[in-house]
Amino acid sequence: MGPSRYRSFVERGLERQLENPLKEVYAGSVLGAKSFIRETLGKLKEQAYSREEVSHRRELQATFEAEEIVDLVTGYFGSTAEALLKEKGAGRDLIIHLLKNKTGMTNREIGELVGGLSYSGVSRAEERFVEKLNKDSRLAKNLNDVLARLSKLKG
Repeated sequence: MGPSRYRSFVERGLERQLENPLKEVYAGSVLGAKSFIRETLGKLKEQAYSREEVSHRRELQATFEAEEIVDLVTGYFGSTAEALLKEKGAGRDLIIHLLKNKTGMTNREIGELVGGLSYSGVSRAEERFVEKLNKDSRLAKNLNDVLARLSKLKG
């Protein structure tokens, strides 16, 4: 390739908008389909997530999409997402708990998803849920049932 052909090649490249090849990278290190990402994250040891020097720990620990969790919980309660998220009850609290613990979402993102709750409101809702969980066996059963369904979804 001569210098003029190379110059022409470079100039054509400069004229168009190039797509970032890393925009689909998950947690700064994994690239692939959702099923591949889940499989890869499933192979990592739990202690790898907790080490401080590991970047993107929150995303690496996340194994589910928010939509999957909301769909599963609304299906479990036989309700719609709008109805569950509107009322302050076990369904909404369960969604908040699972979003905090099974996704890489921040409190602010969770608050926006559940209808404009502040980040501190999400934190308080999670604290209340955990307290209720220790006292209410029906709530614990709900959580275990949904976790069992989530594990089937993952596998």
